[in-house]
Amino acid sequence: MNIQYDKWGRIEYNPKIHFNHGRPMSSYDKMYLCKFYDVDGPVSISYALGRTERSLAQIISDMRKNGKYEKYKQMWDQLEGE
Repeated sequence: MNIQYDKWGRIEYNPKIHFNHGRPMSSYDKMYLCKFYDVDGPVSISYALGRTERSLAQIISDMRKNGKYEKYKQMWDQLEGE
């Protein structure tokens, strides 16, 4: 497998690794992303969700700006309580 990196050391898009690239993100994936992004880091989350680190960083940024980040993080906590 030919893996290429950008100038920040992030893995460039690779269809074998980023199998969900370009697909809509499910609510479950958004909850997982918000709960574990700061804990596991972008590389691990990228592998888990099949998306590029760059796309995840953009999604996180957008969610924090529009107030949805904490909402989805709390939704994950509610799932664990069930």
